[in-house]
Amino acid sequence: MDAERSGGFDRIADLPDDDSREKEVYARYGLAMFHAHAFEHGMITLITASVTAQHAQAQTRDGANAFNELVDELYRRTAGQLLARLRENPGLTTPLDNLLKDALGVRNRLAHGWFRKNGLGFGSADGMQAMVDDLDRATEIFQAASVQAYGLAGQVFLSLGLGEHDIERVRDRLARLANAAAPE
Repeated sequence: MDAERSGGFDRIADLPDDDSREKEVYARYGLAMFHAHAFEHGMITLITASVTAQHAQAQTRDGANAFNELVDELYRRTAGQLLARLRENPGLTTPLDNLLKDALGVRNRLAHGWFRKNGLGFGSADGMQAMVDDLDRATEIFQAASVQAYGLAGQVFLSLGLGEHDIERVRDRLARLANAAAPE
């Protein structure tokens, strides 16, 4: 990650040797996990685009209810379950499969034991630098997967004859449903 995006420094050793370095590691972890969630949302958007394309019923009342139920159900799934659901339509995911698989692996590695496995890195500037570098690479993978998933979803929506305004309405609806599904 370049110095501009990382807060203006190239190396963690450029930060004061107080708790600033540790805070930076935690901040980068938070940023990486934010992008992991965006990756998951991208998969959900791609699934909903695919289902909409397959059933083309989102304009009916029953279709709208089915759409809402689908999104509610998807937000309860794990990232691995979302990827498995995407793979049910191999024509849709084949170009993205390796990227999505890599992003899922990185997401699981960060979510399940990353600090336990890397905690000794807090003992030195070099260790913290390795942690930050790893998190920056993870962020880049999540961003790439999100861009690809959202881009492919947009192509699917456009193939249905939906214009940019319609796609924006779908995004707004997904955002509202995501907020409603979020645990309190």
